[in-house]
Amino acid sequence: MFSFVILLLTVLVLMSFSTNTHKQTRVYTKPTQVSIKAYYVKQCTFCHRTNGKVAPQMQKIKKVYKQKFPASEDFIEALSGFVIKPSPQKRIFPDKSYETMPENMFHNDQKIKAVALYIYNNSNL
Repeated sequence: MFSFVILLLTVLVLMSFSTNTHKQTRVYTKPTQVSIKAYYVKQCTFCHRTNGKVAPQMQKIKKVYKQKFPASEDFIEALSGFVIKPSPQKRIFPDKSYETMPENMFHNDQKIKAVALYIYNNSNL
């Protein structure tokens, strides 16, 4: 009986050490469409809301960019290039009642390009 109790205690002690002692490993994957939409909502819609008071509505920007850059690759390069480093020289939006977008803290070029693709492919922005 004594050896059974010792064995049981040993098993319990070993089990207690094995739980929650290992760090969880995070797996990082490419951004999904859901995470890109969330990134778009968080980073873009604050200014580019449907009321267009702070910045032009995203639908209007998309329309202008699609007219000038109908191919998705060109659209993505032009829009993301402007967002990454905005300047009056890169600006193609015709409404001058808005100032050129200020430089921002978007430091993830891949996410910006993914958002540009999201904008290109989605009609409900």
